[in-house]
Amino acid sequence: MGQREWDTDAERDRKRAYREQKKQAAEAEQAEAEQRTRDRYGYSASETRTQAQRNAAAARMLGVKLTDDLDEEVYVRRELRETEAYSRSLREDDEQRAQRLKRSEAYLRWRWAGYHEGTIASL
Repeated sequence: MGQREWDTDAERDRKRAYREQKKQAAEAEQAEAEQRTRDRYGYSASETRTQAQRNAAAARMLGVKLTDDLDEEVYVRRELRETEAYSRSLREDDEQRAQRLKRSEAYLRWRWAGYHEGTIASL
C-alpha cells in the first residue's frame, strides 16, 4: 500500500521523526531571521507581524503592487519611458535627453539592486 514491505514500523517512525526535525529546524531558522530583522530595526515586542505581513501592509498603504513578478529589464524600460516622456515635456534637445536617460538608467539599476538587497524600501 505505498510502503515497501521491508519498511518496519520503527523505520517509518524514524523517517517521520527526521522529517519533523527538518521542519522544526526550518521554522527555527525563519524565526531567527525574523528576530534579527526585529533587533536591527528596533521593532517593539508588541509588533507580531512577520516581514511578509509588514511588506504587504506597506504596499497596501502606499497603494503599490508588490514587484515579485517584475524583473530588472522590465522595470528599467518602464521607468525610462517615463523619463523620456518627461524629457520631451521639457522640450530638451536630443543630447540633453540622451544624457538624462543615461543618468536615469544608472540610477534605476542602482535602485533595483538596492531594493533586492533590502537597503532600499521600495522601487
